[in-house]
Amino acid sequence: MPALHRTITICLAIGVAACAPLGPIEGTNDSGVNRLQLGMTPAQVEATIGAPQFEEASPSDPSIICKSYIYDEVIGAKFAHVTFSDGILIAARDNQRKTCQPD
Repeated sequence: MPALHRTITICLAIGVAACAPLGPIEGTNDSGVNRLQLGMTPAQVEATIGAPQFEEASPSDPSIICKSYIYDEVIGAKFAHVTFSDGILIAARDNQRKTCQPD
């Protein structure tokens, strides 16, 4: 993908994030979320933190997909939530107690 096209795609994805109840990347070493970057593809995220265990599409906008990754099961499962819009990472956070449910 040419650099300009990728830059435009990322900017559009970030613009979608600003309109949706989503946030930036907020994560720790425990989950690996801190190694993610806005604009990554699902394949890049999977290569970084592994395969998701759960996936849910937004009922109001099917192009928004939230994937949940289990990363700590010692005292009860903790999940990392990673949100994609049209296949581009737009938000991620860890330390969640339930699988993600997009609006």
